[in-house]
Amino acid sequence: MKPIILSTSPGVRWSAQLRLNALWTLGLSYGLGLFLMGRTTSARQIVLNLFCLIGCNLLSAIWNDYADQDIDALNERKTHWQTFPKSVVRILTWLSIGIILVTAVMDWYRLAFVIAALLCGYLYNGLKWSGRPFASLILYSLYYRLLPFILGVLTVQSTHLPLKVLIFLLGLFIVRFSTGAFKDIPDQIGDKAQGRTTFVLKYGVTTVLWLGVIGWITGAGIIAISFPGQSAALWLVLGLCFLGGLLFRLAGVYTKPNKKGLLYSPLARAFFSENIFLLVTLVLLIAHR
Repeated sequence: MKPIILSTSPGVRWSAQLRLNALWTLGLSYGLGLFLMGRTTSARQIVLNLFCLIGCNLLSAIWNDYADQDIDALNERKTHWQTFPKSVVRILTWLSIGIILVTAVMDWYRLAFVIAALLCGYLYNGLKWSGRPFASLILYSLYYRLLPFILGVLTVQSTHLPLKVLIFLLGLFIVRFSTGAFKDIPDQIGDKAQGRTTFVLKYGVTTVLWLGVIGWITGAGIIAISFPGQSAALWLVLGLCFLGGLLFRLAGVYTKPNKKGLLYSPLARAFFSENIFLLVTLVLLIAHR
């Protein structure tokens, strides 16, 4: 089976190299935590936090590419290490470290976020927990959803976390955990050759798809329960839950591994379904303020 290649266009390749989709995910999670509290903070704090997320996203992308060089080569995936000159990679690495250091030392909660994010990166890439089915999904969920969400909450609430935040947090974790296995579907050839035991290799694509359907609807339903506002907004969120679940199932039915293009990728369908749902949730939170 040939690996799934999402796109060959230069714009999409550069977007993939800079992990703009991952940066969007981090920023969206941060925004949900920020606006769920229903209070405002200074523009300076928001800007510093966003720069911190940019630095962490760039560093994690380079770190992951370095750790997965052999696997990415087998999967015919062009990463930083094959696309950019080594001098450019070094500049980007030091730039990301500089951004992280400057922003982290200014506030304790941002420093705590950076420490936790680096710990996730070390376990995932350094200790190779990326090859463990459940540990990799837990770290994936922590880094992309829970940590930036808590960063957003702590921007405006530093004393305690209300119950609605904890419920929302649980929903976010379940959503990302259940969809996280989709990321390993295009990498099966390289992962298997390198002896990794990812979730999709151990349990199969069908299990991954059903985990996405059931877990995504469950997690999004929990988010809807904790959602403030009128019942109309609640039912809109619940409706998007089931729509997303349907898209996940269709991804399994119509995935064509021998086809190229974004629409044939279950990873792309998972990403767009989850993030469109959370984007609408963020818009409703902002409107509720």
